[in-house]
Amino acid sequence: MKRAIKALPLLLLFCAATAAWGQVRPVEEFEVRVLPQAEVFGESFTLGEIAELDGFNLQALQRLSQVKIGASPKPGRALRVNEALVRSRLMAARFSPQVKLIVPPRAMVLRAAQVVPVDQITQIVLEHAARNAGAREDDELKQTLTTPLSEVVLPKGEVTWQVAPMGEHLVGGGTRAFRVSATVNGREAWKTMVRVRQKIYRNVLVARRPIHRNQKIKAEDLALVRQNISANRGGPYITSKQKVVGRLAKRSLGRNEPIRQALLAAPLDLIEGGRVTVIYESGTLLLKAPGVALVQGRIGQFIPVRNLESGKIVHGILQADETVKVN
Repeated sequence: MKRAIKALPLLLLFCAATAAWGQVRPVEEFEVRVLPQAEVFGESFTLGEIAELDGFNLQALQRLSQVKIGASPKPGRALRVNEALVRSRLMAARFSPQVKLIVPPRAMVLRAAQVVPVDQITQIVLEHAARNAGAREDDELKQTLTTPLSEVVLPKGEVTWQVAPMGEHLVGGGTRAFRVSATVNGREAWKTMVRVRQKIYRNVLVARRPIHRNQKIKAEDLALVRQNISANRGGPYITSKQKVVGRLAKRSLGRNEPIRQALLAAPLDLIEGGRVTVIYESGTLLLKAPGVALVQGRIGQFIPVRNLESGKIVHGILQADETVKVN
């Protein structure tokens, strides 16, 4: 009877322990099988992108799939993934005791990529450069890419190209620099600087024959010739004869020399030695005398003339009726 009483506490303790054990839930396990070769797309990759996951707790599986493993390789490149790397990431995420991990001996992660050939990049650059060349619709534009390029490996995604001129150009043509960049899914993935040589050919007026200084230019003195006007440093070219005929050459022009605005002067209203009438006017007094111009001039200019009656040199303003008004 005493033994039975002594054994009662032990029995109660065993029953309590058995009841408590029945209430403890066993640790749930997940199986993670890393793929022999996985393709990833972003700058970093997660466990769910490189492995197959098995388990009954869907919420936990979702969290397990989002465990970040590491940075992705460059587009088109691959890197090795070993068990130690994955195990360390699982431990950091407090998953390691619950996971059965299977990693192949030579597991690889490959970054998805798209290759843009040189010809396509060249065409993109030249098309954008043509819009900034300063050429007219009737001009002929010739472009050459002078910077060597090679094919570009970009991440997978939607590609947008930007080609922007570097610096300002006051004239069309010449060698110009452009900043070229490629954006994939809104993020810049590649950039470089290229140079483009541009030549613009336009029909411009040239001297058909030599033209002397102060010679009044006629229509037969001019010809339209197609020339390269790139990097013009002598002012804008002229393409219309109406803007030139009747004007004077400021200096002698050679045969086939382009006609520029800076080389032209308005026609003279009076040549040196031309006869004028000198007018003296003071109140009610009005005197007139013949005179001769000592310089060439235009209406409204203050010029010296010689009074042919007195032989004196006077100065006055040239009028439209070939008179010089002296105050």
